[in-house]
Amino acid sequence: MCKPHPLLDDVGILRVEGRLENALITYEGKHPIILPYRHHATDLIISQHHQKTGHLGQEYVLSSLHQFYWIIKARSAVRRVISSCFQCKEFGAVRGEQLMADLPKERLMSADPLFTDVGVDYFRPFYARQGRSNVKRYGCLFTCLVVRAVHIEVVNSLDIDSFLNALRRFINLR
Repeated sequence: MCKPHPLLDDVGILRVEGRLENALITYEGKHPIILPYRHHATDLIISQHHQKTGHLGQEYVLSSLHQFYWIIKARSAVRRVISSCFQCKEFGAVRGEQLMADLPKERLMSADPLFTDVGVDYFRPFYARQGRSNVKRYGCLFTCLVVRAVHIEVVNSLDIDSFLNALRRFINLR
């Protein structure tokens, strides 16, 4: 990494003399202003660029700053200013965790046979071939609450009669 060579422009501002003299960019882009590491004006400029870039983070703010300014120890200066940003602290705050309730006693009775306590659910429709046509069918899912064993029945529709038929088939099998 090369060290910056300072130059004093005609207005009296300290700038960096770099290797971009032949580049097709503005004078400010070729010779960015040198700013100190710990100064109130530097912190305000960093804060302005941090807000202008939408609170996106250290590297994005650095790339935005390097277009106009050369800050001594820029990475640590940007990190220091961003760490005191209230909105970034609010966005990065640790969210509260939900406490898990105790398991119901039905889930803990491992001495009982399988499918003594059952949960029932339907899942999305699928198409099955019946002769030459496609018919819509649903899946009825019976889950053992203790060991999480699963039994699936195919159901013709979502009405009560189809569910009762699936329940009877499940009870006869299990």
